[in-house]
Amino acid sequence: MSQERQYRAFELVTFGIESTEHSMVFIPGGEFLMGIPQLQMGENYEKPQHPVRIKHSFLMDATLVTQRLYKSIMGDNPSESSRGLYYPVENVSWYDAVRFCNALSEEESLEPVYAIDGKNITVKWDANGYRLPTEAEWEYVAKAGTDNKFAGSQSAEDVAWFTDNSHEHTRYVCSKDPNEWGLFDLTGNVWEWVWDWFSEEEYGSRNEDNASDNPLGPERGFRRVNRGGGFQSTVDQLLIQKREFFHPDYRFDDLGFRVMRLYGN
Repeated sequence: MSQERQYRAFELVTFGIESTEHSMVFIPGGEFLMGIPQLQMGENYEKPQHPVRIKHSFLMDATLVTQRLYKSIMGDNPSESSRGLYYPVENVSWYDAVRFCNALSEEESLEPVYAIDGKNITVKWDANGYRLPTEAEWEYVAKAGTDNKFAGSQSAEDVAWFTDNSHEHTRYVCSKDPNEWGLFDLTGNVWEWVWDWFSEEEYGSRNEDNASDNPLGPERGFRRVNRGGGFQSTVDQLLIQKREFFHPDYRFDDLGFRVMRLYGN
């Protein structure tokens, strides 16, 4: 860890990371190329590369949801790691993440995005409350207008905790470099739940020439998508375009999330 990064991490943990853990970064709308080019190495369900237009501006948390923030809103801490409250919350299902979003919205007197009826989840996309990013929003933020392999660098070591350096456990948030838009841990530490159902067929049918506007993924499915890689990931699993997917009930010690909400609502 560089001296500058080490000092920043010490400062955040010692003098009040609470001022950063729920700091939201303004993200302007824009267009980008999502996915992996057809002729490059990668899974078929990460291809083809296709233009996407994000037509709205939004706010996204600079950090993963921490154990401290999760416990303050939900009243418990399900995480496997007990190393500190400023480590990312993990061992949370997709449904846990959705319920947290609604609870945080209510805590801040915002309109909840999700209507939750057991495991039937419907969405009010124009609500001003918190939600999970879509897969397209997540990749747009991770790329931040660059061609970086990882969120914030061409080198995973600069921005990520993964198999080569994590010593097999999560690390406190903000202890690696942020990406160009000021967001931490988009690569590594824990995988991040996003909104979308996983479908190889739907992703593969996207138009390589014409931009799709605010894609939401399939209407139904069996597994939800995760992005970004975690502390148990190899360097190849950390690539920005890499997709993983689990049943929404799944919980594991390198699986967490971050939240966002629309700007100006």
